[in-house]
Amino acid sequence: MAAAEKFIFGEDFGKARAAPLAASPAERARIESERRIRAEGYAEGLAEGRAQAQGELDQRLTQAMETVSARAADLLARLDRLEDTAADDAVAFALKFAEAASGIALQRFPLAALEAAARETFAQVRQAPHCVVRLHESLVEQANEALARIARERGFDGRIVVMGEADMTAADFSMEWADGGVRRDGEALRMKLAEAIERHAALAAPTL
Repeated sequence: MAAAEKFIFGEDFGKARAAPLAASPAERARIESERRIRAEGYAEGLAEGRAQAQGELDQRLTQAMETVSARAADLLARLDRLEDTAADDAVAFALKFAEAASGIALQRFPLAALEAAARETFAQVRQAPHCVVRLHESLVEQANEALARIARERGFDGRIVVMGEADMTAADFSMEWADGGVRRDGEALRMKLAEAIERHAALAAPTL
C-alpha cells in the first residue's frame, strides 16, 4: 500500500519571508504632513469652540441684564413726578427691585445659567479630554446630575469634574478645559446691572 503524502499547500517554509518595504521619503513626508494638518485642525477647532462658547454665554448674560434693567427703568419712568432730590432714592429702589427679582430667580433655578453654558460648551469642545466645573459647594450634587445628563446629550459623557468652592457665591461658576474656559461672576454682573439701571434712569428722567 502506497504511503500517504503530506499535503502542505505548496508552501515552502524553508524560505524566509520578505521584509516589508520601508516607506519612501515621499510617503513619510505625506504622512507627516497629514499628521500636522490634523493637529492644526484640532487646535483651531478648540480655539473656535472656546471663543464661540464664551461669546454665546456673554450674549445670554447681556440679554438677561438688559431685560431686567429695562423693566427697572420702566418703573423709574413711572416715578418721573418725583423731585430731583428723590432721584437717588428712586435709582436705589429700582436696583433693590432688580436684585430681589434676580435673587428669586436664582433660588428657583440655581443652575439655569450653568446648564445653558454647558449645553453650548460641551457641543463645541468635544475633543477636549475633560472639563472642570467649579461652583458653590452647596450646588455640587445638583450640578453633577444636571451636567452628566447634558454631557450625554452632547457627546461629552464621562469627562466632567465638578468641584465645590466655599468662596464662590451661588451666582458664580467657571468651566475650564485644556485650552480655555468660561466664567460667570455674580458680583460683576450685579455691578453691570447697577450701571445699566442708572443709564436707563438718566435717559428716562424728564429734562427741564
